[in-house]
Amino acid sequence: MALKPCFLFSVALFFLLNTKSFNEAKLSGTSPAKAPAPAPPTPPLAPAPPTPPPPPPSSKVCVGPCWERCHDIKAKNIRPCMVLCTRCCMRCNYVIPPACKNWTTVTIEGYTYQCP
Repeated sequence: MALKPCFLFSVALFFLLNTKSFNEAKLSGTSPAKAPAPAPPTPPLAPAPPTPPPPPPSSKVCVGPCWERCHDIKAKNIRPCMVLCTRCCMRCNYVIPPACKNWTTVTIEGYTYQCP
């Protein structure tokens, strides 16, 4: 008497499934690991503190040749060599906004000079 192919297939499938699950349980030693818990939400970042306002002009304003040169060049709308102006103003803790910038060249009467 011959066994039906359907019966043989179901027996083979039964052994395959049971053997696979048995081997997995034997190798791991425990039940399958659970998925890690999601990370807690991070709190939003605190906003940056506002920038302090520039210091008011005091009695220590830039005076002398440095101030005269910066003021004169600014009045003529010539791109000045502001390294000197900035250094002068920084000595007395007062910077002329937006005049003092660290530019590297100056154009005076059509000629370009390298700043010291």
